[in-house]
Amino acid sequence: MSRARASALALVNWKGVFYERYRLDRHVTALEGANGAGKTTVMIAAYVVLLPDLARLRFTNVGEHGATGGDKGIWGRLGEPSRPAYSVIEFELPSGERVMAGAHLERKAEPSLALTPFLVTGLAESVGLRDVLLVTDGEHEAVPELAEVKDAVKKRGGRITVFSSSKEYFSTLFDLGVTPLRLGTDEERNKLNEMLRTSMTGGISRALTTELRSFLFKQESGLSETLSRMRQNLDACHRTRLEVAEARRVEHEVTGIFEAGREMFGAALAATRRSVEEAERAAEAARSARAAPTAEREAVAQELVELRARSATLEERLAAARAAQGRARENHERAVRALSLVERLAALEAERTRAREAWEAETRVADAAREERAARRAARDRARRAHDRAAHGLGHLQAGLDELHRNAHAYRHATEQLAVAREALAEATLSADAAEARLREVQERIRELDAERARLDRDAELAEARRAERERAVAALAALSGDTSSGASREASSQVSVGAQPHASGEASPSNEYERARAILARDGRVEAIAARSLIHT
Repeated sequence: MSRARASALALVNWKGVFYERYRLDRHVTALEGANGAGKTTVMIAAYVVLLPDLARLRFTNVGEHGATGGDKGIWGRLGEPSRPAYSVIEFELPSGERVMAGAHLERKAEPSLALTPFLVTGLAESVGLRDVLLVTDGEHEAVPELAEVKDAVKKRGGRITVFSSSKEYFSTLFDLGVTPLRLGTDEERNKLNEMLRTSMTGGISRALTTELRSFLFKQESGLSETLSRMRQNLDACHRTRLEVAEARRVEHEVTGIFEAGREMFGAALAATRRSVEEAERAAEAARSARAAPTAEREAVAQELVELRARSATLEERLAAARAAQGRARENHERAVRALSLVERLAALEAERTRAREAWEAETRVADAAREERAARRAARDRARRAHDRAAHGLGHLQAGLDELHRNAHAYRHATEQLAVAREALAEATLSADAAEARLREVQERIRELDAERARLDRDAELAEARRAERERAVAALAALSGDTSSGASREASSQVSVGAQPHASGEASPSNEYERARAILARDGRVEAIAARSLIHT
């Protein structure tokens, strides 16, 4: 078990000491010096850091000289009056961290003074007490104020905490592991004060010192009294030796008790180690025993993973079957639509053929009527021109005769054209007077034929679009039936053209395509039945 320990004590501006750092041994530290060298001052400085409570710090006439007027307690042991004094103990915590506990003392009106405890933490190992407790002014060093100490600590990366009461100071030391108690009550602080005072002034040695002082410095008037007191002093020395021997015996017993306790602690530690080893073996056995259920659990987990994988596979198969069913339904619907389109396309092809024949016949009639109308218009124009010329040429007989000859020729030509019109119209009784009315009828018929032709053209375009749709339906039938060579279907579809007879080439006829569609629908029905059975099994 490691504890915090004091490693150094530093004094700044104490009586006879400007700055001094005392290293403290882990076990025993001895102060040696002549009377007035400052041993008591060093002890009081340490005392102030360990118990910074002015209500309990009473050090009047504790020196070895026994004066009654020169010793003024702590106030008289400080250094330069215009500057503060510091007392700092450096502690090393079990974690290796440095903690500096200190007290800032400032003189007031004699014999009062102000005492402020503080703690410094976080300083690096390279930073010494001198670096923060003194300030350098050129080649000279001076005692800093508390604010300057704070700045020096912060500048070197440390933290300083100033306390307004000793209670907070002791609580922080307890939290850091420096003191074994929190010292929050007056009773605990009084016990600490008595322990520190006894340690500083001593017990048996104080009685011996007092008797020697009375013998050496008190003036005696009679020899007998002197001898008597010398006898008493010798007796006191004898008693002191007996007490010292008793103290040594007690120390030996305490040492034996300590050794026995250390051996007991070692035995307890060995037993604890054996208990720990047994516990570790038991833990190892428990881990081994736990390994079997763990393996079983891993096997179950692996089986669960496999089941989940199988479930995922079945889910994928189910999804694939549903997708296949959907595709089969779509193929079925497309086959039904293709079959109806094939039937409709056959009917449209027959209607288209009849319409084209009628259109060609009407076209021939319309062409003949147009030619006859053109001829009649030409004859009429010529007759009008002849009439005009005859009207203007009555004054000249020869011109009239010529005109008459021309009119006769035109009449003959008109008669010939009338005969041609009669032959074309198959009306032998057609007269020149009725030719104009007949011409208007022919023109009206031509317009009707033009309208019918436009309608037939639209029907032809529609039939062409339906033929292309039929080709796509035939290709779909070929794809559904697994026929990779679509040349036959395209050849069959290409035969459905203007003027061609439909269904004239074997397998491309609607009846054969209808049979193929029925076969594909039957196959799709079987696929749906297989998919339904797969769904029932899953």
